[in-house]
Amino acid sequence: TKAKPYDGTALTFNGSEIEVDGVVNGEGFIFSNFASITDSGRIDSTFDYEAKDGTLASNYDIAINNGSLTIRASADEIAVTANDATWVYDGTEHSSHTYTVENGNKLQPGDELVVTFSEESVITTPEDGHLGNGIVSNIITSVKVMRNGTTDVSSNYTLVWYPGMLSVTKAKMVVDGSNFSREFTYDGEGHTITVAPPTLLTSPVTVSYGISSDAITSEAAPLFRDAGTYTVYYSIAAKYYEPYTGSAVVTIKPRPVTLISSAAEKVYDGSPLKKDEVLVKDGSLGFVNGEGYTATCIGALTDVGGMENLFDYTFINGTKSDNYIITKEYGWLRITPATLDASVVFGGDILTCKRVFNGMAQKVQLSPVFSEAYKLTWALVSGDESAYGDA
Repeated sequence: TKAKPYDGTALTFNGSEIEVDGVVNGEGFIFSNFASITDSGRIDSTFDYEAKDGTLASNYDIAINNGSLTIRASADEIAVTANDATWVYDGTEHSSHTYTVENGNKLQPGDELVVTFSEESVITTPEDGHLGNGIVSNIITSVKVMRNGTTDVSSNYTLVWYPGMLSVTKAKMVVDGSNFSREFTYDGEGHTITVAPPTLLTSPVTVSYGISSDAITSEAAPLFRDAGTYTVYYSIAAKYYEPYTGSAVVTIKPRPVTLISSAAEKVYDGSPLKKDEVLVKDGSLGFVNGEGYTATCIGALTDVGGMENLFDYTFINGTKSDNYIITKEYGWLRITPATLDASVVFGGDILTCKRVFNGMAQKVQLSPVFSEAYKLTWALVSGDESAYGDA
């Protein structure tokens, strides 16, 4: 009787290992065709025999007591472990039928492992698995050893197998936020950013807003009305995706308004020329409804000439100065020279001034009817400057 662990070699015996009792000296038997076993199992230690020369088999009552030949499974444990695998969520079903073998070098030539996996070892979303955490077992249901692809010799080996783990993680969003920021000119209306969520495999896609990075909780985007620069934080969320957080800027520029004072012109009359009127220039943006200004012109012109019609302005209640950029333009005040009318200035027709000849020089006496300083020149011959004189 003999036994050994499976090692791919045959287990047998020979004639020297057969015990023979009761044979007369000089006589004996020749043994052949010894039993042999290679794969795991147990067989009787059978053999054939024949009498040697000089031995008559009929002289013996032969009884054969066979032992056994046993090959046990290999003591070297061959361990098969299903590999772990992880995928990022992409909407498709995933499985993995790969594995790692320990002591695979103990397999004899021609012997190969055949590993079968459970059909239930599949995963699709980050919420699969009995705990809803996106993890399932990668289960091996059987491991066999096939010789030359046809004969199952699994019993020759000590086979064990262990499950692995399949998991799906949340996908990352790809978001192009370069166009989320917005720029406006102040118009009294509320303005905010414009968030365009990406196209995803799941819906709905929700967007939350906040004015600080640690409080992005509002479903509605915050509105801003006054001129300035404002940062809005946003978060995009969808099932099976990692939330995406970013920020964008709302810029409201001050409203440009051009104010212009009105122009005025008159002929000199000795009184100041004023034009107390300031308007929004044609073509300029005006003030937002309910907002505006008051203006006072401070320019005044009395003598002949011209000047800018200067003015100052203030905003009315409810109008914020930071919301506007005011440009001032000035109209012109102009006074042109007056034309003197002798009949008006001297109270009559200067040509009718007459004196009675008395042989002596007599002055022409003229009395203008206005009180401003003046200088009077005269001539006896019209157009003859050499004859002019002072009165």
